[in-house]
Amino acid sequence: MMIDFLLIALLVVLLMGTVFWTYLLVFMFRYKVPLISTSKTVINQALEFAEIKPGQTVFELGCGWAPFLFTAAKAEPNAKYIGVEVLKPILWINRFKAKNQPIEFINQDFFTLDLSQADVIYCYLWDTIMADIYTKKWSTLKPGFRLISYDFPIKKLTPKKTVKLGKSTLYLYVKK
Repeated sequence: MMIDFLLIALLVVLLMGTVFWTYLLVFMFRYKVPLISTSKTVINQALEFAEIKPGQTVFELGCGWAPFLFTAAKAEPNAKYIGVEVLKPILWINRFKAKNQPIEFINQDFFTLDLSQADVIYCYLWDTIMADIYTKKWSTLKPGFRLISYDFPIKKLTPKKTVKLGKSTLYLYVKK
């Protein structure tokens, strides 16, 4: 009797895991963005670049598990943080983790999102997506806006700062 229960529980867990990983793979092929984590070293350097102040609005585009937002909200709890993610299961987990924190998570394609109030945007997205952000969104962003890109530069812009972190690079762009 107990073995039957354990077998059924194991099958349910395996089925749920299979569904979750299949969903992730379909997501990666559809949006061409893998779910990759970011090291604490990179997050800490990105926070230095961001210079987040109270009252500012900070976005993480394609936030995944939102490591930048969670760390930033601890460092400066008086700013507004918005994570943008299209993968719903991760979004739900993030919303649960963010209770009692100044972080909002939205399920939306960031190319359809109004980013004009953003003071800071952090992203870890492919170079083609970074080029699209520049082409489609740069003109709508306010002067002084800071964009921090991990590993993928915007080829049409000159970064204000770059920092080499092992094999990776962090880029800071500031709109004039």
